[in-house]
Amino acid sequence: TGVVMTCPEPKVDHPFGRGSGEKKTEAVSFGTIHLDDPISDDDTGAQVTEVLLHPDNYPGGSFGINRDGSQLGVWIRPGDIVLFDVIRQISDGTCHAIPTKFTKPASDSDDTNAAEESVKPSVRLVEASLFGRAEGVVRSIRDNYGFIHCAERNVDAYFPLYEVFPSDIHGDLVRNSKCVKYEKDPIQKGGRIHVEVGMDVSFDLSLQMLTNVAGGGGGGGGRQKQSRTGEKESLKARRLQILPKSTVVAKITIATGVKATVTKDD
Repeated sequence: TGVVMTCPEPKVDHPFGRGSGEKKTEAVSFGTIHLDDPISDDDTGAQVTEVLLHPDNYPGGSFGINRDGSQLGVWIRPGDIVLFDVIRQISDGTCHAIPTKFTKPASDSDDTNAAEESVKPSVRLVEASLFGRAEGVVRSIRDNYGFIHCAERNVDAYFPLYEVFPSDIHGDLVRNSKCVKYEKDPIQKGGRIHVEVGMDVSFDLSLQMLTNVAGGGGGGGGRQKQSRTGEKESLKARRLQILPKSTVVAKITIATGVKATVTKDD
């Protein structure tokens, strides 16, 4: 396993060329992964601590984030932990992360972590970075987007439905989690996880600034806040994972059977 350090978004192909009727070939920007445990290269005697990751091998691939498909998003972020095999290119000596048939790290004590021949090889996301990660409950769903009420603050976050983890990534995350266990697996429709109102979820929470907004106070149940400069702050949830029911709690008991003296009567 290793920690994702960089993961450049893949370039968008231009099937119609760029004015000359020909495609323009662009250099591939590789991602980088820092190994949890260095590997000794028997041929060179060197210690391998970092490997390259081709965008074609990103977990879950890429997806369009706008209507014309000119911008692509990826499912991994710096700080994520991924599972993979490592090869060394003979031509230039560089080491690369490639798809693996293992579904759990080989160092796990679980006897079921052997490579599975029936499993499709892939670079697997086994743990999402906790930086910027939050939890909440799905409050409403529209045609292609919805809102989540955050557990740690009284605000709603907007999310596009395409930001829900694909079922294969979701399965890898659950398989490698020690605390997320389901009594019943989430329902899938059309090859993707079906999201419903009331579901507990975890997600990456980010703040976006929306410019050229008309005057007036922000709405949406506290989701947006109007700034003095005419910009509007909008909370956006990305990379949603479905959590078992009752994972997210709004209240925590800190004491029971408390005895106290009334000091003021309103």
